[in-house]
Amino acid sequence: MKDKYNRNLFKWQKKLIDNFSLSSRRKKLQQFYKYFSPQKNDLILDVGVGEDELCYSDNLLEKEYLYPERIVVVGIDENLYKLKKRYPKVRIIICDGKNLPFKDLTFDIAYSNAVIEHVGDHISQQLFLKEIMRVSSKGAFITTPNKYFPIEFHTNILLLHFLPQKYFDWVVKLFKLDWATGDYMNLLSFKKFKDLFPNSCNVKILKNKILGFTATFTAICKKI
Repeated sequence: MKDKYNRNLFKWQKKLIDNFSLSSRRKKLQQFYKYFSPQKNDLILDVGVGEDELCYSDNLLEKEYLYPERIVVVGIDENLYKLKKRYPKVRIIICDGKNLPFKDLTFDIAYSNAVIEHVGDHISQQLFLKEIMRVSSKGAFITTPNKYFPIEFHTNILLLHFLPQKYFDWVVKLFKLDWATGDYMNLLSFKKFKDLFPNSCNVKILKNKILGFTATFTAICKKI
């Protein structure tokens, strides 16, 4: 499992990855504040949250947002309710992000960090975005890794994701990373990410760089 893999990393390697992850997610959280300026009474939907926290940067919104009582967390993790012990003020609902159990415009802002690459194929990703936009009145904040960054962020293996799927699966099984096989992720390029968004929103894609390479994308998608 992923948590076992994380524990087996060299200490220096894990520390380096954790520090990078925290820096990257703090930067994206600042982008969220800058472009949406959430207010005290804004209701925020965080889509695609998991219960596992392998480092401090996981579930950073729930950790550092000033008004956690205004956050509703949704995800498919059957253990998601365990988060209540860590974040007693947030509301937690287990559901699929492609079929949200909320009325139109229930929330002010939707937030989803590095989830869309895990929801399935192109059609599933479009449905995921359509649902998020349906339930939010102001728009959505969506992030995802860049398909063409040299390191595959989920396994932290150089150039792995450029291999055809059958060879990708062979390598990850060799490294005992079976959780990353099959349809675990469908990484996106800049164009494919931007093309997912419906015409009903005005989308701006930010390129977050590391050493001159675009590592992740942040989509600021606001209702027209």
